[in-house]
Amino acid sequence: MPIRTELPVSIQSRNFRDLPQTTGHITKIEFDKGDRTKNAMRFIGMGMAATFCAVFVPIAHWFLVPLLFVASWVFGLDKLKEMARSEGGKGPCPKCHKEFPIEPSTYKERITDTCSYCHEDVEILFPQPAKTEG
Repeated sequence: MPIRTELPVSIQSRNFRDLPQTTGHITKIEFDKGDRTKNAMRFIGMGMAATFCAVFVPIAHWFLVPLLFVASWVFGLDKLKEMARSEGGKGPCPKCHKEFPIEPSTYKERITDTCSYCHEDVEILFPQPAKTEG
């Protein structure tokens, strides 16, 4: 079962680095091996169903069938490697200070987004885990 965690994030402007950072929050979803396998198989299954449906499209099936077949496996195996993802969240824009929604994405060290109000490009920085010396 996926584990959901609410995390604080720092939001900074990509264009105006001198603006102060603001703090928002996102929901992180971590997947165990069983969840990753289930997500990948679901994605591959939908791709195979689309491939089967493309067989009946005249002329276009000559390129749709191989394209959908390969794409379903490539993107399905990519889903298998996805350890965590951000479900989205909210935070204030560093430029206009209005709260905007943070879009869902793959959980990475930093992601980029755009403020819904002033269209400022922002960078969302996730907290780094504490390093232990030993």
